[in-house]
Amino acid sequence: MQLFLGEPGGKMITLDSKFRQYPLKYVSQTLLTIISVFVILLFIDAISEAVVVASFGASTFIIFAMPNLRASSARYVLGGNAIGLLVAFGVHVLDLLTKHTHIQWSDNISFAFMGSLAIGLTMFAMVITDSEHPPAAGLALGLTLDGFSVRTATITILGIIIVFSVKELLKKHLLDLV
Repeated sequence: MQLFLGEPGGKMITLDSKFRQYPLKYVSQTLLTIISVFVILLFIDAISEAVVVASFGASTFIIFAMPNLRASSARYVLGGNAIGLLVAFGVHVLDLLTKHTHIQWSDNISFAFMGSLAIGLTMFAMVITDSEHPPAAGLALGLTLDGFSVRTATITILGIIIVFSVKELLKKHLLDLV
């Protein structure tokens, strides 16, 4: 099936050939993603914690769209998110300590510095441990910018573990959609 993008004679896009061969796999894996994110959104304030939610959504996409690829293995998904969470906690502690020192900077500078530090340290820790998972940098940023919340961190990491576990249980029935 071919669809036209833009004006007639413009770029043509086609549906993935695997979709035509396995439409039920695509639909069922999409439904797993929808249900997983829905359940987590019931417990997290999606507006004030939008970056954390976006990170969770990106991890869920990787888990269910690429269930058999290295990017969705435990080392990357669970390891990367654990690193993001730990770095966010460390940056939170650093932020608390610097608020009670002689370092005087505006809230905006502090916000920018702590957010960039969270991403940089998460990236560094993931690449040296070979557990790269880009959404984990977003998790570290979100937990840092929103003000580290044990509740949000716990719900998010448990959500990732649950989604990952569902993928592992159903892995023989899941197809790499990308």
